[in-house]
Amino acid sequence: MKAIVCMTPMKGIGFQNKIPWKSKEDLKHFKEMTTGKGNNAVVMGYNTFQSLGYRGLPNRRNFVMTRNPRHRSDAFKNDIVFESSVDNILLLNFIFDDVFIIGGESIYKQFEPYCSEVYVTVIHNSCCVDTFFPMDLKNHKKEKIKTIEENGTQLDFFRYIKPSPEDYL
Repeated sequence: MKAIVCMTPMKGIGFQNKIPWKSKEDLKHFKEMTTGKGNNAVVMGYNTFQSLGYRGLPNRRNFVMTRNPRHRSDAFKNDIVFESSVDNILLLNFIFDDVFIIGGESIYKQFEPYCSEVYVTVIHNSCCVDTFFPMDLKNHKKEKIKTIEENGTQLDFFRYIKPSPEDYL
């Protein structure tokens, strides 16, 4: 399982259930990573689903974590599945090429133990945030993918790889 996030240098990821910046380059990166070859899934919380206008992301199977059993997948298009069981989400790795955790804050925290890779875009701007990226990446191997500038704002793209048990031997 993998996670992907765009955040400020202070780990801010959102403000009032919205992304507080606009970045075509980060959205392009996000789309390329999470779509892959067309057999990928994304996992999000209900608030993230709400912030997407109650729409799934195209060309990916969308899983929305919710504690509310009244949410039914048949009320939406076929690429959206409402799920309340973490165990069921963990089985997705056997079905899809890649499974990406895409937020929000509590979903990142809930799936932190299961993510072997985390793709992070750090956007160097100052904006108001009220939600933060909760994963602890200090023991992960950090690889810089690239740095770009978009409209005067620097974006750094990283890949964090969780150490395997063999790494400690």
